[in-house]
Amino acid sequence: MNKWLVIGIVAVLFLVVGLVIGSVLYSQNINQLKKIPYGDDRLVGKLRICPDAWVENKMPCPCVTDNCSECDNPPRQYFIIDEKRRELNEFDVNWVNQTCNITKKIVY
Repeated sequence: MNKWLVIGIVAVLFLVVGLVIGSVLYSQNINQLKKIPYGDDRLVGKLRICPDAWVENKMPCPCVTDNCSECDNPPRQYFIIDEKRRELNEFDVNWVNQTCNITKKIVY
């Protein structure tokens, strides 16, 4: 058999094996990328930091009516980081729930 023919056949086999392996790895990575939530503008710039505390204020509202918007200003739930109040809307709250070992502290 011709030496160049053998080299050509071996090269084609390496190329085919490389393409098969590459396509398998590509399909696995694409499936992983589909699990990543991207394009959700609500999460852009949100902090992924475990807070020191999560506080829910259940103090009675001073409003006369039950539907008083003053009761939610400032919001009645917030995080504490380095002894400072941080609002929940600054954070990726789902990430905090899933990642951080934290429970809400109810205050009256």
